[in-house]
Amino acid sequence: MSTEGSNFPLLNLETLTDQDAEVQTENGAISWKKTLLFRQIEVHQVPCTFILYTDKAILVKRPLKELLVEFTTKASVLQFEMYAYAKFLKLRGSYHCVSGAYQMIASRGTNSAEATWLMSHHIESSHFVKNEHLMHITFKNHQTVALDISKASLEKRIDEAHQIGVEQITHDRQYNILHGTYNDVKDQWGECNLDECGYHMKEHNITSFSLFKEKLLIKRVWKEVYSESVSGDIDQMMDRILKQSFHG
Repeated sequence: MSTEGSNFPLLNLETLTDQDAEVQTENGAISWKKTLLFRQIEVHQVPCTFILYTDKAILVKRPLKELLVEFTTKASVLQFEMYAYAKFLKLRGSYHCVSGAYQMIASRGTNSAEATWLMSHHIESSHFVKNEHLMHITFKNHQTVALDISKASLEKRIDEAHQIGVEQITHDRQYNILHGTYNDVKDQWGECNLDECGYHMKEHNITSFSLFKEKLLIKRVWKEVYSESVSGDIDQMMDRILKQSFHG
């Protein structure tokens, strides 16, 4: 097997078997900090999840959806929150599962059983191999994997996940500054140089997002209750109420 210039052999994610895992477990705690990716495979017709860590590969005898829920619960990633950020930033698709430093993307639609979930903040580089029709993705620990995804799709999803992550960090910093809890955001998100990312308080402030999210929530609830979209008149009324400045 190719080593891609590292001590790790190239791992083809499209041909995974249980033999590719060094450890197999019925359950066990998942180390999300060490997770590079995870993907569902069937072993004797039983759905299991292959997880690639920074130092080894394990097979957990649980379906991927269970592990995804476990991760999103632990990292406090909410479905509506991701939907709101995607709409706010004018992103398309539902390929992002982001909590600040954790920037996870799906190689396919999030409901696809064949989707590979990648921790994009661990990715170092990637290139498309024409004769294989696969992307070779190298992580910061020098492990390279082969995955069926186009270069454009991968780069777009990495960029969009980064946008959401930086937006979250920006908003969280603003919240903690307003409430005087300076160390909380550092403990939760870590260091981030917002100036380098081009994000500025005026353009990406927490108030704008909060109002946008409230309006989006009203629209979603309206559609659930009445099975129809909000009319233009009600849309304008929400704008007027939610964005009205305080006047005593």
